[in-house]
Amino acid sequence: MKTTKLAAIAIAVIMTTPLAYAQTTPPPEPTLYRGENAPLPPKPRGEIMQAVRAKASTTRQNIQEKVQATREKVQDKKTELRNAFDVKKVAILKNASQRVIARNEAAILRLEKIALRIDSRITKMQANGINTTKAKENLTLARTKIADAKAKLALAKTEMANIETWAKNASTTPNTMGESHQKIKDQVKALNEVLKAAHKALVDTIKELKGAEGKATKKATTTVETE
Repeated sequence: MKTTKLAAIAIAVIMTTPLAYAQTTPPPEPTLYRGENAPLPPKPRGEIMQAVRAKASTTRQNIQEKVQATREKVQDKKTELRNAFDVKKVAILKNASQRVIARNEAAILRLEKIALRIDSRITKMQANGINTTKAKENLTLARTKIADAKAKLALAKTEMANIETWAKNASTTPNTMGESHQKIKDQVKALNEVLKAAHKALVDTIKELKGAEGKATKKATTTVETE
């Protein structure tokens, strides 16, 4: 009887042991097989937003870099065109200045030659006893104007020699080219006015000489007839 009770207890222990183990140890999670094209589980919202912001920042930076590069290319092209224009403009101004100088030098030389011939004529007329006082005054005025023209031409030539310097300073002082060009135009205008005055004085001198000769001839004729 005692043996039977022990056997029953042993059987009960054996029967209850697996149940107790199952209750205390959780079963392992099932492993799911994912194929190559199987979708990944969704990322957390915060991680998604961070990725979106990072991409937007990179895109914005790329756009800014492209815009800056385009601006630099445009600026370089503008600088290139401006430099080419300045070189062409300087060449045009230099050629024009050389023509102005040559033309006015020739004009001054012609007036000087005319003044010399008139001076020689005055000397001969004085030797013949003809009054040339007024003619000599006009000739003196003409020579004064010619000297003034020479001085003004020298100033203009000095200014014209600085044309390339204007162009170099134009990048830092934009009004340099325009102001200097206008200054030369004003100097040439003043020079032309002086040359016109010198020419007029010479013309007046010649008129005076002709008038003096006419009076002398008339006087001589009258004297002969009277005698």
